[in-house]
Amino acid sequence: MRRCTVACCELVAVLNQPEPTPPLIPPGLSASEHGFTARLFSAHAQTVWLCVFDGDDLSTETHRFPLHRETAGWWCGSWSWDDRLRSGFAYGFRVDGPYDPAAGHRFNKHKLLADPYARSLRGELISDPALYGFTNFDTGEGFSTLDSAPFVPKAWFDPSAAATAAPRWQRPLTRWRDTVIYEAHLKGFSKAHPALNPSRQGTYQAYHGDSVLVAYLADLGVTAVEFLPLAAFADERHLAPLGLTNHWGYNPLHFFVPTERYNQTGDDPITAVQTMVAGFHSAGLEVLLDVVFNHTAESDHLGPTLSFRGIDNASYYHLDPSNPARYQNPTGTGNALNSGHPVVQRLVLDALAYWHDVLGMDGFRFDLASTLARDESGRMMQDPALSLTGLIDRDPRLGRAKLIAEPWDMGEAGYQLGRFGGRWTEWNDRFRDGARALWHPAHRRGGLQAFADQLLGSARTFEQPLQSINFLTAHDGFTLADLTSFDQKHNWANGEQNRDGHNHNLSWNHGAEGPTTDPETLAERNRTARALLLTLLLSQGVPMLSMGDERGHSQHGNNNAYCQDTPLSWLDWRATDSVEGQDLTAFVRQALELVRRLPVLREARHLHRREHVSWWRPDGVEMTVADWQDEGLEALVVQLPSLTASQGPSAAVALNTGEQDLAFSLPEGEHWTLALGSVEAGSNTCLPRRSVLLFHGVDAPQR
Repeated sequence: MRRCTVACCELVAVLNQPEPTPPLIPPGLSASEHGFTARLFSAHAQTVWLCVFDGDDLSTETHRFPLHRETAGWWCGSWSWDDRLRSGFAYGFRVDGPYDPAAGHRFNKHKLLADPYARSLRGELISDPALYGFTNFDTGEGFSTLDSAPFVPKAWFDPSAAATAAPRWQRPLTRWRDTVIYEAHLKGFSKAHPALNPSRQGTYQAYHGDSVLVAYLADLGVTAVEFLPLAAFADERHLAPLGLTNHWGYNPLHFFVPTERYNQTGDDPITAVQTMVAGFHSAGLEVLLDVVFNHTAESDHLGPTLSFRGIDNASYYHLDPSNPARYQNPTGTGNALNSGHPVVQRLVLDALAYWHDVLGMDGFRFDLASTLARDESGRMMQDPALSLTGLIDRDPRLGRAKLIAEPWDMGEAGYQLGRFGGRWTEWNDRFRDGARALWHPAHRRGGLQAFADQLLGSARTFEQPLQSINFLTAHDGFTLADLTSFDQKHNWANGEQNRDGHNHNLSWNHGAEGPTTDPETLAERNRTARALLLTLLLSQGVPMLSMGDERGHSQHGNNNAYCQDTPLSWLDWRATDSVEGQDLTAFVRQALELVRRLPVLREARHLHRREHVSWWRPDGVEMTVADWQDEGLEALVVQLPSLTASQGPSAAVALNTGEQDLAFSLPEGEHWTLALGSVEAGSNTCLPRRSVLLFHGVDAPQR
């Protein structure tokens, strides 16, 4: 048995996989005083080379070093320093082996491949036929001998940076029960802010120093920003002919490397991200990152050969067992990373540890996380704890990181809401749809009974309420302003004849499609938006706000703005700085402050017993089984008594989803004060139509 270091043994224990044994020296490139070493996994390769390029023009290959085969599919090479390389160098791999798509192999030594473990890239991905391993672009047949090196970014190895210790982060470590998430696009949130220097708009540097953006979020009252992907990504091949680019970043090119798209020219992107994160931490805010480990930018069988496809296609991807020339596609993107393979698992865990330890991220939201719970055959594992998601949960390097799953993909058994367990929290789409239906005139009948479970933390779905990430909107779909202004999606700007995007939105235009100047329509839209927001913020669980919803941000009815790196999707700070936008922002700020002062609204355990929660009709009578069975039920009051001093005051939440004001009485035994309403309430005896009211208890007056 080969000797194994302590670190290696720990990693084997984490992966809980006997083969292939991880190498003593980490994958990728590493350096010592005497030289450097390269390691790469390719179980089916016949030859592997490390190719070094001139660091100035990136086009001239100056060295080609052969690696030798080790055991269990690993390849290794070690070389003494050349003085020309000590200060850093650009590189890539070439891998030769069978080109036999029918057997799942797509080796092509003419394609320069990105090191999966590289920490930095230089140069750009340039669309060219040389990127593809075949010659017939309609069928994917033929074998291309065109060299792709001039058209792909090169990995960059800096020996001095590789030896630099990770920063000592001053993390806020906010408890889940105190967490309020703000999902934002790093560029979209900052690109149009008028107070920023134009050179910093849309960049990491917009969040450096005394950033107005960081200050805005801290003042709003959220505790964490959740950025859409920051790892290097590529544009889908169908976008260029349409004059569009990938905006959201869900088409990963490299798992470790921060994208240069958001970097101010001349700055080191790693340092830029670290400085940004440190600024958020100084303001008491956590930084969460949306990560995409379910697929890559190499796309389907007609996609380019950029990295994994050329390194070892059959190991890194889920292939169609009936036709290995094609890919399983539970992601809907053309391919799916083989998350059941131990080498892929290690790659993902190491990438997460890097973003957490070196780049400072406090947690992660996993795009299409169900794909990560599939075994090597692509089937959903019955026990999630045995899958990659279980390994992520148990990795000691990620012990303090927040974990958020998007608990579905498009494959068989892909909908896994409530099944991730462990430390995982999950996006709760049932809450989203239930809240929307509750305030929609065509869907609200019976909605109050159905939504009562979500209001108290979705006990039918989750073991604990804080496992539920509650949200109304997200990047994928309508903004809140558009949810209340459009009955139909309007995605014509995406170039797909409005076929893309979801059709089932539970949206309501309040009588006019899109923009209007009618004051009554605008008032009704505002009424619904505030009712939705207060429903979100007063429900048990962890709330997530979407960028600009607190300001009335609109994407003009586009519910799939993934390709709109344009003013359509950027937050328009000037337009949303209207009186209405300022009022809505103040309303959200006030609601968040009240929630902080009422811990009974953020319980860590489900409320089942009567002393913990009780339900009342608007007339002050406790609800009966018959009341719950009444499909015409449109209003109720939920009382959350405070049983200990640490819970603060008692709370009562009153909801009226109907179109008529109601006379109502609050539960006796408390002296109630109206804290906040989605509309102005004149007294404690009237529950206005389509409204949410929050009351808190105070000490009863002495008799």
